[in-house]
Amino acid sequence: MPKSLQNACSRVLVSLAVVVVTGCFPAAGGIPEPVSPSDLVRAQADYPTVTDVELAQGRQLFIDRCGSCHNHPELQAYTKAEWAPIMDRMGRKADLSRAETTLALQFIVSRLQPRP
Repeated sequence: MPKSLQNACSRVLVSLAVVVVTGCFPAAGGIPEPVSPSDLVRAQADYPTVTDVELAQGRQLFIDRCGSCHNHPELQAYTKAEWAPIMDRMGRKADLSRAETTLALQFIVSRLQPRP
């Protein structure tokens, strides 16, 4: 095969790989804003005893620990039911304690908007 054809094929394969890989991950989100009173209301629907201090701790864990290995995920990319097993798995990978994983999950849930 001629060298120019090999180069063209290589470029096409690399381009396809980039498209496939980037399409497999949800959009990256930015660093989340500080916890608001409406976040606390949303979180307390699922975690009645959670406090704004705990949500702030969960936010900081999310920023520091989740962002240390990859971009911060777009929180709306998954439902609450999908986030729980994701956080179980990722919490173990990030060497978070069970309590830290719960704090991060509570923060994530506080940011989820109802879906239609």
